[in-house]
Amino acid sequence: MANLTRPFAPSLLAAVALVALAAGCARVPEPRGATSRAAEAADYPALLTEDQMPVRSEAEPDGAAIAGSLQARAAALRARARALFLVTP
Repeated sequence: MANLTRPFAPSLLAAVALVALAAGCARVPEPRGATSRAAEAADYPALLTEDQMPVRSEAEPDGAAIAGSLQARAAALRARARALFLVTP
């Protein structure tokens, strides 16, 4: 069987370059009606300062509760893995 790796590599590189060139030259149609005329004519929204930003109302997550939940999930997964290992031949 002939060694096709050397002659094949330049032709593959040329084919990839040709496909990339063709994709770069393709015209992509713009979606019509995606943005209303009113939205295009509207001004940019006003920017808020840090003092004007809404305050986050939710409580900070409890790290101990999250850690406990993760440990419980890990223990359940280990138990399932042990059960699968014992059942599998």
